[in-house]
Amino acid sequence: MMTLRRSQRTRTVPGHLRDFLLERHLKNAAVLPALRPAAPVPPVGECLQEEPLSIHGRSVQEYQGIYRSVMDSTVKKRAGRYTLQKGLEVKQRLWEKLGRPALLETEQPDGRVLITEIRSESSVPPQIKVDISKEPLPKEPRRKRPRH
Repeated sequence: MMTLRRSQRTRTVPGHLRDFLLERHLKNAAVLPALRPAAPVPPVGECLQEEPLSIHGRSVQEYQGIYRSVMDSTVKKRAGRYTLQKGLEVKQRLWEKLGRPALLETEQPDGRVLITEIRSESSVPPQIKVDISKEPLPKEPRRKRPRH
């Protein structure tokens, strides 16, 4: 049985193209910062005692029950597509049912930030503005043509 071998050829880049590629590389190359060693991570033994998971001071099952009750009452009222207004309404009702939680940030002397949950007296949940001006507009779903 005869085996075919391909000859290995190397091709050199022509000089004018080599200069162009080098110039382009130097123009477009990223400037990377010098590598530094990572900050030391405390050993696992220093972690706080593990507590059961809670959401706004409630067990996962309690929170799920509250969430379902809010969603059921909102969805039963209005049919149709989910809108921003409907989402804000759900957020408002859930926030009220949970006792108007808010977060208080306190900076510790060592630079760490301690986050504590408090109950707020505000009548409106915190609004987080997200800039979506550069996001593409949603596409309209393709409509089915009626059969004749």
